[in-house]
Amino acid sequence: MTGANRPFLPGIFAILAGSAVFLAWAAPMSSGRAAGDETKGAVPGTPGDDVQDLIYFGPTRAIVIRLHLRIDGQPFSDFRTIAARRIFDMIDVDGNGVLEGKELAGIPAADLLEAAAGKRTGSTTSGTGSGAPGLQVGSSAAAKSTGGRAASATQSNRGPSGADRRSFTPDTLAAYVLPHLGSPFALAVNSVGMSAGKEQVPSVNGYQEAIRLDMASFLAVLDADGDGRVTMAECARVDNLFRMFDLNDDETISRTEIAEVAAAKNSAGMEPSASLSGVATRVLPIDRRGSRTQLVRKLLQCYGRTSPDRTTGRVARDGTLSAAELGISPDALANFDKNRDGRLDEREAADWLADPTPQFELDVALPKKSLQSPAVVVRHGTKAMDAEGVSMRQAADGVVVLQIGQVPIQLRAAESPPRPVSRTAYHKSLFKRADRDNNDYLDANELASTDQGLGPDEFKAIDRDHNGMIFENEWLAFMALHDILAEHRITLTLSTPATDPVTQFDSNGDGRLSRSELIRALATIKSWDVNHDGRISADEIPTRFEGTFHLGTLPKQASRRAMSEMRPPAAPPSTAPAWFQKMDRNRDGEVSLREFLGPLSVFRRLDANHDGYLDADEARSLKHE
Repeated sequence: MTGANRPFLPGIFAILAGSAVFLAWAAPMSSGRAAGDETKGAVPGTPGDDVQDLIYFGPTRAIVIRLHLRIDGQPFSDFRTIAARRIFDMIDVDGNGVLEGKELAGIPAADLLEAAAGKRTGSTTSGTGSGAPGLQVGSSAAAKSTGGRAASATQSNRGPSGADRRSFTPDTLAAYVLPHLGSPFALAVNSVGMSAGKEQVPSVNGYQEAIRLDMASFLAVLDADGDGRVTMAECARVDNLFRMFDLNDDETISRTEIAEVAAAKNSAGMEPSASLSGVATRVLPIDRRGSRTQLVRKLLQCYGRTSPDRTTGRVARDGTLSAAELGISPDALANFDKNRDGRLDEREAADWLADPTPQFELDVALPKKSLQSPAVVVRHGTKAMDAEGVSMRQAADGVVVLQIGQVPIQLRAAESPPRPVSRTAYHKSLFKRADRDNNDYLDANELASTDQGLGPDEFKAIDRDHNGMIFENEWLAFMALHDILAEHRITLTLSTPATDPVTQFDSNGDGRLSRSELIRALATIKSWDVNHDGRISADEIPTRFEGTFHLGTLPKQASRRAMSEMRPPAAPPSTAPAWFQKMDRNRDGEVSLREFLGPLSVFRRLDANHDGYLDADEARSLKHE
């Protein structure tokens, strides 16, 4: 591992030395697939190591969508093992393939791992992880305080011999790390763009205006009587509307003018009934290896059979589910119906969720180190609407449309998002910006202001010495773990495409609406009256969503001003070879496989840490060969 890829090692050793780290001793983790488990060509419905299931809670029954996720042709379940190896390489300072001596103090505590992985630590105390028995390492005083319990726990877990406890291999570290990392799949919701606000909005001719609008706010202005519906008569008053919007009397309507009129009216807008948050709460991932209690309870709450209570007369659910309510055949239900009563109780339903019967299946291919194109392809599905109003069709090359009722969700895959130019400098700039009182540490409120979704539990995990202060080295050590785990996660991000009225109705692309463009806009709005009652209600506003599969975490949207405030300091002049600097087209200090112009065999030979990128140190090694 090159030195350029270890910017956080001093911080890790400084803050973790002497901390109690519990190792959950287990058999070495293997990244290979089980014998006979071949996903390609597998029978639909057979789970493999590339499978992630989603469940959609329809009006009358559940629908399971199975995703076959592969990165560079490899199953996505390998991703957490690769992440564990990256953590090992970060700690293995001398690069000898074994953690020993002072390197043992760099092993992150379980709660720090869980915080970096985005898992809430809850009531877990620092260093104890999830409560699994294990051996304490790195603090003799802490080991003595256990009164010998650590040794007995190690024996019960078939841990290594006493001589082996002083060094750890990649497999040993993976056995400890993996249980704390959770699933390598995440479902995210990006609501940016759903409400009016300030943002840089580009136009065809290069003109930019720092205003963002949404269609709901625009329609609220058209709603003259404020009854939440736009009538045909309200759309017909073209001249009045044009004069109302054209505040500077220049015969055009700008975003600023629309926003000012909307603000003066003080309207909350007409939000569509098919909201992004509503769809997101009905589509949830199934963790086949973790707890499924919450999903089972939601199934029972939504679909469980109702029966009146003889004492109170109230109608209650009986805590069981039928084959029809789960959207499966009676034969499929029988595989999990242990008591043969024709229904699944809570425990039986949890077993079913570990291997549910999918109604739809998708193949999702993502590139990381290869040159393949990202794509989503229907493996098994139907173009016709089923009883729940759900269908799936291949819309274009690599794009699938999942139709849920009146709401289409366009599913696509994307390449990995760009990484910060200098992750160390970027994280330092986040720390400095959050440290509002300039006292060189972050308190709980300042940590929350980093906009990383970190709360009190994460604060306790990052604050390794428990002094109520997070110093820069603690922050950088945490973000080192966070970056590794984020890069080894597949995320499905649900979002709404921009419905800015100016963008949608500005036919000549000048960033403004003329009178003729406003007339055409009002005519389009009238066509949304699908029930022909003469009114446009919120549920008639055309709504569509996008689902994007990608590696890592998409960067948060921010205004240009905020981005300039967060911009890291300029990097020093590069000492990398000239060929490296020329290939580094995006100037991020790394050369990806797509940027590399040489043979693939050379790239792989130079990529010493196998992360799919060449850094300056790896590039310099070429002249020494």
